[in-house]
Amino acid sequence: MTVYADEAFLLNGAVDYLLLVCAAKLGGGRILRLRLALAAAFGGVYAAAALFPVKDEPEEKEAAGHEH
Repeated sequence: MTVYADEAFLLNGAVDYLLLVCAAKLGGGRILRLRLALAAAFGGVYAAAALFPVKDEPEEKEAAGHEH
């Protein structure tokens, strides 16, 4: 299955934005749409970044003198 990072970013960002707007309306506070959009964009970036593998430790080159 192929997952595209741009689609993950857009879909997750849109869903995050809608959830944040709903939560803000339920909370009854002031809704700052720019702040919500930035938070949703951060969530989209995080979702897209989660698709890429991360190396835990760099590969160690075999030291001289070690035989297998």
